Amino acid sequence: MAGNAVMPSLLHFFKLQLPATGRWKWLSPQRQKSPESQGDQPTVVIPDEYLPGFEEVAAFISTEDEGGMYRRFRRLAARNLLYMQSELASLEDKLRRMDQGDKCKIDTPEGVNAFQCAIDWDAMRRLEPTDDKARERLALVMDIRKLMREYQEAVCLDQRTALLRAPSKAYLTAFRNFLESRRSWAISVPEQSLEEVEQKEYAVTYSPDTDRLTRLIEQSIVKSQIKWFREKRNVPQSWQGVYYISDHMIETVVSICAVIIAAGFLVGGIAALDAAQARNVRLGTLAAFTVAFAAFVGLLTTAKRSEVFAASAAYAAVLVVYVDKAS
Repeated sequence: MAGNAVMPSLLHFFKLQLPATGRWKWLSPQRQKSPESQGDQPTVVIPDEYLPGFEEVAAFISTEDEGGMYRRFRRLAARNLLYMQSELASLEDKLRRMDQGDKCKIDTPEGVNAFQCAIDWDAMRRLEPTDDKARERLALVMDIRKLMREYQEAVCLDQRTALLRAPSKAYLTAFRNFLESRRSWAISVPEQSLEEVEQKEYAVTYSPDTDRLTRLIEQSIVKSQIKWFREKRNVPQSWQGVYYISDHMIETVVSICAVIIAAGFLVGGIAALDAAQARNVRLGTLAAFTVAFAAFVGLLTTAKRSEVFAASAAYAAVLVVYVDKAS
């Protein structure tokens, strides 16, 4: 009774997030059948070729549901922020020195306008056409306002860019192979090979947060090059070296593996406890299976820390009930 009641909750804690994207892989040319073909003789349907260059690369990227893959330019972005920071610091120092100068003149007849500008924004705007100091101060304030907005936006955008996920190894390899096959018009950075750019330097605009189990199975499917998992698509003749992995097949395999592993932990734990005779051996077996279960949930799924504790406690409770009954 206890095992039947806890089984659904244990499956819930696996929280396996399946991929929502198709995967690329570079392979030998493939022939594709037309949906309208009849008889035993296949009809090859070849879409028109794209214009070499940006159009073809954009079309290639758009076929991937994971989103576009682009360089972060982290070093360049950091340098740009440093430039803006230095420029803002220079304007800040200039404003500080201007304030110090006006402070020294505030008790003199020449400092009347400076005092008005220091306490009244409307007065500074009103004195701008006739007072050089007011005009200079207002221009400086406007420069600071504009640059400050650009700087803050750049900082926020840099943070958002840093949070973008790096592309999968299969995605990056397929993209590199595609560009390498078109070296005659490559649009890569001059004098910089694609292999020299690290994987973490790239970012994808959309990437689902899949768990490690899904990624392991996905990588195994890609490396195995099993035709059963491939998804047929109409692509130009020059793209025949690219094949796509079916998301549905990956989801099916991951679901089957999750069910088998969940059942294996329960059945295996009960069988091991049944085979053990001594109480100390039973307790050791219980601890070993609980640790293994917690490691699986924590390392191979997207479960949170609190969910790992809850799932492990539920799993241990099932085995403890069996140990008590066996005793």
